[in-house]
Amino acid sequence: MKKNIRFACFLTSTVLVVALSACGPRQQQNASGSEVSAPVFDDEQLTGAYERYIHLKDALVTSDADKAKSEAAMLHAELGKIAEGENAAALAAGIAGTTDLQAQRTAFSKLSNAMTELVKAAEVTDGEVYLAFCPMAMDDTGAYWLANEQEIRNPYFGDKMMRCGEIKERWMNP
Repeated sequence: MKKNIRFACFLTSTVLVVALSACGPRQQQNASGSEVSAPVFDDEQLTGAYERYIHLKDALVTSDADKAKSEAAMLHAELGKIAEGENAAALAAGIAGTTDLQAQRTAFSKLSNAMTELVKAAEVTDGEVYLAFCPMAMDDTGAYWLANEQEIRNPYFGDKMMRCGEIKERWMNP
């Protein structure tokens, strides 16, 4: 009997610890290894997809085509849960289908535009989202990407031109 009570107490305390830890702010590490708060949206599925998008962006920042491929596959799965995410999901699938870094970066530009539309249609309930722009990406036509921080870490050039770009917009909880 005492054994059952101990087990019930242990199980209850474990559930309580897990539940309380889920209530804190979401933390992610950016490509430089520093922690930033991951934004939360009013749409839980978008929050999950956005987190996957950031992992994909970070893989491109570090020029890791294999990681970008696997992150894009996971992003594709997350976007499949969003009714308006079909276009973005198809673009993520394209990135997941190749390890050609330049092809991934080209597709990422289109994916970023689609993700930006999803983010603009939602409400940021916690944290901040930044829209960055590099005028030299895509053969000097320019390209956008989303980020959790103001620091520019360019996914289109990686370490060749890591700081090329500027923040164009910021969305946060009003």
